[in-house]
Amino acid sequence: MKDFMNNNYGPSKLLINELIVNYQNKNFTKTKNIAEKITKSYPDYFLAWKILGFLLLQENKINESITSLSNATKLDPKDYETYNNLGRAYLATGKLNDAEIAFIHATSLKSDYFPAQYNLAMTYGKLGKLVEAEEIYKIVIKLNPNHAEAYYYLGNILVKLNKPDKAEKAYLNAIKIKPDYSICFNNLGVIYWGKGMFEESEKNYKRAIAIDFNNLDAYCNLGVTLQYMCKFEEAEDNYKKAININPNYPEAYSNWALTLMYKGSYKESFELSEWRWKTKNNKNKKFETNKPLWNNENNKIIYVWREQGIGDEIMYCSMINELIEEKSAKIILNCDKRLKPLFERSLNKNIIYNDDKSILESEFDCHIPMASLANYFRSDTKKFKKTFYGYLNYDKDNAHHIRSKFTKDSAIKIIGISWKSSSSKGLAKFRNIALKELIKSINGSNIKFVNIQYGNTTEEILKLKKEINIDIETYDDVDNFNDIDGLASLMAACDIIVTIDNATAQLAGSLGLNTKLLLSTAPDVRWGHTGISCFWYNSIKIYRQINLGDWSEPLKQLKQDLNN
Repeated sequence: MKDFMNNNYGPSKLLINELIVNYQNKNFTKTKNIAEKITKSYPDYFLAWKILGFLLLQENKINESITSLSNATKLDPKDYETYNNLGRAYLATGKLNDAEIAFIHATSLKSDYFPAQYNLAMTYGKLGKLVEAEEIYKIVIKLNPNHAEAYYYLGNILVKLNKPDKAEKAYLNAIKIKPDYSICFNNLGVIYWGKGMFEESEKNYKRAIAIDFNNLDAYCNLGVTLQYMCKFEEAEDNYKKAININPNYPEAYSNWALTLMYKGSYKESFELSEWRWKTKNNKNKKFETNKPLWNNENNKIIYVWREQGIGDEIMYCSMINELIEEKSAKIILNCDKRLKPLFERSLNKNIIYNDDKSILESEFDCHIPMASLANYFRSDTKKFKKTFYGYLNYDKDNAHHIRSKFTKDSAIKIIGISWKSSSSKGLAKFRNIALKELIKSINGSNIKFVNIQYGNTTEEILKLKKEINIDIETYDDVDNFNDIDGLASLMAACDIIVTIDNATAQLAGSLGLNTKLLLSTAPDVRWGHTGISCFWYNSIKIYRQINLGDWSEPLKQLKQDLNN
């Protein structure tokens, strides 16, 4: 680049010096005026565009900043600082791909330039390029080992990559550098919660709050942890504290609803659960319409739509027939297409089915998400008994046919088994039980095991056969994941269902099958925190862990029951 220093080819030395001195002295207003003057008179002068672009960025005049910085990069393609600032400007506009390119350019020009590497790592995180983000954060930390925020954000990336142990180390490093890092203590609490280390989790949430009395997330997370420790009053107190700080904080209400369900306060739980739509981590897609929510009116055409997982659909559909019978309603039901055959056999024959949420507003009067029906039909525990004994109907002929394929010997006890959940995040991983441990604990001479587990189980079953010479029979005519109606018949062909907390348990309960449910000490809230039964399903008997991760006692109890 030519840097002309005289009046014939560029700004005077005096003007340049004035630009630099004012910039160094942080007299930015005057600096900007000088830079604008130079760029108008000498549009090929790089430094003026660079400084002007930076100042415009500081003023949040992003588009103007991008123009100036882009001009600067054309004049000097080797200035890494300009590319870094250009990337920052793109970030501010949400142009993540453009930001990524700019930061990569900056780091390629100077690999040890900390700001660009840090910004690149942040951009990768925003783009969901988690592996790339992890690698760049490692570079960032090498460049500056005392940068607490780098450790903190690295921890966040590692959490998303399901590397909790490494995330824990990252957060601990951040706290060593910055002992008053409230948000980091909160995230560390989440790590310990996910490991089932509730006391450690509690300690870290309380540290976060002690540092920052307005840390709303810490109050809510502490409440959830205390819930699983059966400290219900303390849990609710923390939700109330969060609400006192911010009365419109949806996470507090939503988590409070879960705690209330956990301890069996259904009416209050279902009322508060309506806040779920406003929470930042709500993954359920709300149905968008101008039509009103159903509000307990009679003689309406109601569009009832799914919002949660297939297990939840199975559980909440128990109220559909009540809605029709008690409110003289006509129903359009949005459900997972896998459930439609089973629902068609079991629910009111006049229901119209919809599986894609594509519907004309002229077709219905009002709408309601399926779970919200509980506000009207499950507010009192007595109301559960209306569908207590099973409300879905399997294909009896198919069940009989399947049974004949397995055995015609009435002395043989057929046990359908399901041993894992599709989720491994947070406490969900504690729901699972090793297949070998389960089978060895309950095996007997008169038992035939049948696979009712969804997902790919071939390797596990072959490994079990090789190690302990026990067969688990798979019925190939039924796809346990996609053919829910077929799965219902397969399960009904069994004498007993043994399952962990997953959709299979919900299906078994809805069919009224003899079901043995193995629960960890941190179960889903629908099962409550104590007892051998639940309000949702009368045919399910619960076997609870005493210590998290230890299945020995519930398996011992289950074995005794199977032998009786």
